[in-house]
Amino acid sequence: MTDPEFELSIIANNFANKKDLIIFDIGAYDFWHSRLFKSNFHHAYVYAFEPDINNIEKYASIHNNDRIIISPIALSDVDDFIRFYPSTELAGKSYQGSGSILKPVVRNNTNEGKYHNTLYFDLNGYEVQSMRIDTFCKKFKITHIDYMHIDVQGAEMKVMKGLGNIRPKFIFAETCEFETYESNITYDDFNVFMNNLGY
Repeated sequence: MTDPEFELSIIANNFANKKDLIIFDIGAYDFWHSRLFKSNFHHAYVYAFEPDINNIEKYASIHNNDRIIISPIALSDVDDFIRFYPSTELAGKSYQGSGSILKPVVRNNTNEGKYHNTLYFDLNGYEVQSMRIDTFCKKFKITHIDYMHIDVQGAEMKVMKGLGNIRPKFIFAETCEFETYESNITYDDFNVFMNNLGY
């Protein structure tokens, strides 16, 4: 889990007075972090990315007046339409916070997560638009990213591969147990990749 005070302190200590402060919230779910960033840094341009159509329908309209820029797309390493696998239930409650563009690993002959009891997935999924970060930035004339918050359920590497030559000043990536999704990527793999990018 993320420590919001820690993230806010990083932004405040480095960008408090930056006029063109740009923050990306990738895998925004209910836009809680987007709202937190915007409420603490009113001058910031906060871009929120969320591919789950249920989350967009449920939460996006709440933030119409928050001046958060919401994009219903999945950021990854390709510009194309890709399959998204939403989560449907956690501990008996409707829950759409664990969906991923990676296929979840489930128990035999079920749609229940192998490593998380009572977390269920739609294994058929549905098509969503995917875009690389460098493509998105070029399309919308974004010249830099100051802070990037990533929570994409195992697809962190795919997001990072879409950076191209863009190098956000700070990146917070909420990594999960990679074996929860079919990625074949370990935590060490991700760290090596990030180090090679200069982080």
